[in-house]
Amino acid sequence: MRTFAIRARDGVMELNYSEDSNRPPFRKFMITYNPKFSIGDNLENIKAALTGLPIDAAIIENSLDYEFSDTVIGINHQKIDIGLA
Repeated sequence: MRTFAIRARDGVMELNYSEDSNRPPFRKFMITYNPKFSIGDNLENIKAALTGLPIDAAIIENSLDYEFSDTVIGINHQKIDIGLA
């Protein structure tokens, strides 16, 4: 299975792409959050990084922990529901 895993840290979104069910080797992408742009524009950088890569599943490694938070991450002190983005 071809996957990408996303881990949000303050100001950075780390993407790891795997062609072997989220196991190495990984293609790593580091996407810096730019507060001058909208959340949507920042999330477009994820789409641009992954364009052309076949993907079967996405994994959110550190989603926020509260009700209905399965696809919510925190970056730059903002909550982003990447499932709706």
